[in-house]
Amino acid sequence: MNLRTMNSNRPTYVGVCSANGYLGTGVSALKKYFLIYDQIALLRLDEAKQSLREHSTRKIRLADEFENLQDQGLIISAEIPENSVDPDITADLGAAAKLIHEIRTKPAKGDEEINQKLENIWLANSYISRATASAMRKEGSSHAFSLLPPRAWTAGPLPSRRDAILQIVINGFPEIAEDVILGDILQLRAESEFIKRRDAIRIWTRKTAEGKSSIEDIQEELLYLRNEYETYMRAIKVKYTLTTVGAVAKFAVGVVADVATLRWKDAVETLFSLSVVPATLTEAEQKAPGRELSFLTYINDKYS
Repeated sequence: MNLRTMNSNRPTYVGVCSANGYLGTGVSALKKYFLIYDQIALLRLDEAKQSLREHSTRKIRLADEFENLQDQGLIISAEIPENSVDPDITADLGAAAKLIHEIRTKPAKGDEEINQKLENIWLANSYISRATASAMRKEGSSHAFSLLPPRAWTAGPLPSRRDAILQIVINGFPEIAEDVILGDILQLRAESEFIKRRDAIRIWTRKTAEGKSSIEDIQEELLYLRNEYETYMRAIKVKYTLTTVGAVAKFAVGVVADVATLRWKDAVETLFSLSVVPATLTEAEQKAPGRELSFLTYINDKYS
């Protein structure tokens, strides 16, 4: 199944990371990424599946999960752009190579050195993921972004600020419970309300990335706008609830009286006025501050 064909009217968003990071957790750790990305591109995917199949029955099942999602087109294999001459890509791969050399040649003796080694592994995978995502974007094949932005990115020029901004959005998602299966998330992704809100926050990340605000300021802005949206919608829903209570009371008295006296036209008008209230709420939301970030509230309502 090709997601580009399925969603031909929209760009395909792809999150890029190393498959090695999910050898222990399997696809369950990827569930929240499928809320914002159409596909996940995994580096060293075949190598990871082979490694899993050489271990316990549980590990073999994890390999089967990867295989199944790959057959569905939800997970794709990504290749490291080792032959690229793009300066940003080669710089990232060079930084990763330096870290990998240090990991392999410098023994870790104490807890501090072991932690530093783990940090270097994380950073190396992050730089490789960013380089691969950048190469995919330059090929024009997708909107590809790294799932693991290195902490050091905020200190220097970024080939794509959207890597970090999209990660800030993902950090706003709740942890998806173990009993929520990926199939339920995929079903939700097909709903029009989900698509509308997800597309809005994707557009927000693009426009925000085009600005000059720091990553820290963007994170603060996101929290502020989300709070503004939720505060506004709470106030609107209180008004909506009070209006509904009044409408129901009017409905109960008015319709019974109208039917009793055979005033069918008035009874129908009363029913219509009650049905208009939800539409009024939807219209009010279109004016809400921070409505482009309503996807975060929508997802939290679904999975918190």
